[in-house]
Amino acid sequence: MSWWKDIDRQRRELGISRAEMCRRAGISESTVTYGIKRGTRPYSTTRRQVELVIAMERQVQIDTARDSA
Repeated sequence: MSWWKDIDRQRRELGISRAEMCRRAGISESTVTYGIKRGTRPYSTTRRQVELVIAMERQVQIDTARDSA
């Protein structure tokens, strides 16, 4: 599985749209679409930004679940 496909899967599992993930990471949706279709690897700065968005969303969901318990 390509890096972009894995990120797209994680994004769906977290329940955030591709548009929202891209907005938070400061990248265009076409970057993700192109990466998925072509199997390309992102620049290291893009990779860090996207991974940070995913990690932050995961932490928010953990904190929310903890607070509501």
